[in-house]
Amino acid sequence: NQGTTVTADSLTREATYQNIGWNFDLYWEMNDGTAYPNKYPVPKLFEYSNNEINQLTAVISGDNAQTMGFTWYYQAGKTMEVQVSKSQDFSNAQSFTATGTDTCYRAKATGLNAGTKYYYQVVGDGKTSKIGVFTTADQNGPFTFLSVADTEADDFMEAATAASSLSAARLAVPNADFILHSGDFVSAARGEEGWQDLLYQASGSLLSMPLVPTPGEEDEEDEEGFLNHFNLNNTYYSFDYANAHFIVLDTNDDETQCLSDDQIAWLKEDVEKTNKDWVILSMHKGPYTSGSHANDGEITALRNLFINELDGLGIDLVIQGHDHIMGCLLYTSDA
Repeated sequence: NQGTTVTADSLTREATYQNIGWNFDLYWEMNDGTAYPNKYPVPKLFEYSNNEINQLTAVISGDNAQTMGFTWYYQAGKTMEVQVSKSQDFSNAQSFTATGTDTCYRAKATGLNAGTKYYYQVVGDGKTSKIGVFTTADQNGPFTFLSVADTEADDFMEAATAASSLSAARLAVPNADFILHSGDFVSAARGEEGWQDLLYQASGSLLSMPLVPTPGEEDEEDEEGFLNHFNLNNTYYSFDYANAHFIVLDTNDDETQCLSDDQIAWLKEDVEKTNKDWVILSMHKGPYTSGSHANDGEITALRNLFINELDGLGIDLVIQGHDHIMGCLLYTSDA
């Protein structure tokens, strides 16, 4: 820090630089001391590798928030599992066996207790991941969540900005129970590298609470997209969380009106079955916006769909992305 005197010996230690904010996970490493008599920081040559467990995500998966779905990447063909425990030392841990397709692994933890804090880690092939944490929903009562969207980035540094925004949101709302992401996690043009950039740099936030992911049009354009990074049964789904019913829609399902007839029928049936106090819907493309997409053909059709078919369903809150703006609209049937 400015104004602080340090010894020559301390300049050879990594901790000295970490204390003033240097990032030795991403940007710096200490030289090995062979070329010069003293060690000092040098720029780090960084590349992604499946030699370590990476891109670990935990999503609320299933009809209620007592089921967690995990996805991660590692070398192909290994025997791996997720361990879940109420103790950080993983005593009395439950183990859930993973299934793997090439380098992508999935596991699902079921039968978890309501209103309980759990720790989790991936274990296999002599490797152990970093520890993550989540708290399952109470049967009723208040809760808090973070709402974000459009973290898509054109390069590594933009992904770092997106990760920093997630960290800032966590600091602003430290009691948040989960992150609701309303789509466009990555830029489609970057393919798998975009997912690597975001999930690597945002791992601190993603290990601190579970995620509720919504597919955006950027997320489903590459072969290793949305469902390869989130352990969900479908790209549209619903679940109960305390006194609320959450519905996630896939607005990539129909080129003309965003939502296919099958998805609309599922939505109507799903809303009709819930008895929760609140019905909250997340979708990437939304019917009402003051942004640049307001008059796009499929958005106009989606808006007409809401007016003609979905207005009376009793949905209390719609959260959307796509336009890269922030706004709030109180909808009335007379508008």
